[in-house]
Amino acid sequence: MVKSLAQMHWDYFLLLEKDLITIAETIELCKDNNNAYGPRITQLILSAGSELDVALKSFATAVSPNSEAVSKRQANMGDYRKVIDEKVLKQFSTAQVKILRSEILLAPWSYLKDGAENTLP
Repeated sequence: MVKSLAQMHWDYFLLLEKDLITIAETIELCKDNNNAYGPRITQLILSAGSELDVALKSFATAVSPNSEAVSKRQANMGDYRKVIDEKVLKQFSTAQVKILRSEILLAPWSYLKDGAENTLP
């Protein structure tokens, strides 16, 4: 059976989530621990960032195949931001995520409505 691109992204997301759950068994997910660090946390952050880049490239390809985000060899957040601005800014900028088993509520894309350019905070 051949998996769709969306299914492959979802499967990888579940692996990243599993890694986060493993970390959360040792370090409580709360604001007091936002400055915690270590090799497993670094690995998870780097993996999540890499997957975000791949997922945004797939998203841009689907919704704006002629954009710079698709045509550039190494697109950046600024390139993806242009596609998001043009196609789905409201949905992205208002999306929220609640971290299960914690009181943490994040709005990871809210910075887009404030005009952030090329980086994630």
